[in-house]
Amino acid sequence: RVVVREFTPSRSQARSWRRNQALRFLPETELTDEYYDLFRRYQLARHEASDMVQMSATEFADMVTDGSAALELLALRDTSGRLQGALLADALPDGFSAIYSFYEPEPAHRGLGTLLVLRLIDLAAQRDLPYVYLGYWIAESRKMRYKALFQPQEQMTATGWQAVALPA
Repeated sequence: RVVVREFTPSRSQARSWRRNQALRFLPETELTDEYYDLFRRYQLARHEASDMVQMSATEFADMVTDGSAALELLALRDTSGRLQGALLADALPDGFSAIYSFYEPEPAHRGLGTLLVLRLIDLAAQRDLPYVYLGYWIAESRKMRYKALFQPQEQMTATGWQAVALPA
């Protein structure tokens, strides 16, 4: 989990924030076709070998609406209102648990994946929540490597939460 009060963005993360400062990050309640269309583009560009590429619109809606009553749908929208990214997160008493994010895959240098996590950390700070949980982490997984870039972090161990420096 990221320790919100101690988090300071890296230079690269700060650049992503500045480059995308015109994008609004806001909670939304209505799941529209626009979300599924973006999800499909993201899956095809970033995870074409994944089973999620085959997900139907109904299965996608179930993923978003089934489960936790504390689930928040958070959107990144440009100045024209066009959806640029989305993040599903559970609101917990001590923070947010990021469940899944997806975003416009091109151009890749925009850093929208990074921005979504940064905005979630900022939202946690605004709500005075101490943590953002990024989920489990497998050091050998290239696709999970981004999680190590958000420091400082704590990791659950047999003796409880411990500060950890994950290798980037």
